[in-house]
Amino acid sequence: ISEIVEEREKIQDNHYELDERKSIHIINILKSKIGDTLSAGVIDKEYGNFHINKIENNKIYGVFIRANTAGPQNNCPEIRLFTSIQRPQTVKKILQLAAAFGIKEIVFFVADKSEKSYLNSPVWKKENIAKEIILGLEQGKKILPPKVEILKNKHEISKIKNLGFKILFHPTGISMNSYKNEIQTGDMISILLGPESGFNETELKYFKGMGFSVVTLSNSILRTETAFAFSIAQIELLISEK
Repeated sequence: ISEIVEEREKIQDNHYELDERKSIHIINILKSKIGDTLSAGVIDKEYGNFHINKIENNKIYGVFIRANTAGPQNNCPEIRLFTSIQRPQTVKKILQLAAAFGIKEIVFFVADKSEKSYLNSPVWKKENIAKEIILGLEQGKKILPPKVEILKNKHEISKIKNLGFKILFHPTGISMNSYKNEIQTGDMISILLGPESGFNETELKYFKGMGFSVVTLSNSILRTETAFAFSIAQIELLISEK
């Protein structure tokens, strides 16, 4: 899909006035004109097409026409991401990637070695989280945004039910391929990423006690967002071999 249409942009029925960012992208990057039709999706609802009826003051006006067929199918199990709070720029990348990958839920939490000052960033405001997720949905041609939650500490993770197969990424782990069967047969996978400086031994012991399997992604030390992308790519590869 080219564009994500949001409820806040609705004028009436299936008529929409796209916001400035989307309008400028359509006009300047896609070079679309009045009368053109773009593939689109209404967030959290359905896929279809967006027909441009009017361009005025750098704003796009048009009508959304729902598709007669279902949208892209995702053959991967549902994935829930648990990650300690990160630098604001890293949080933005994680939100975008998670939306693009079709992640069901992102759960941020405060790890023992987390930099707690990061929580003062405006990136955690609801409207800023939504902005990054929209960018990710557009990139990944998805319409279902991940749910985002922020926990006070690691202990609140143990209260969440139905975590499915649980993976913790750490340099001391074994290869993802060692858990090929669990990944291919499960319907839910929970992946866990630590802070920049990593988990301490107490945390590793705690998460292992919760049933997290320790996996390594690379011989190199990866940035959090890179590790996240690596993990999804490896999961998708294993699923494709099923």
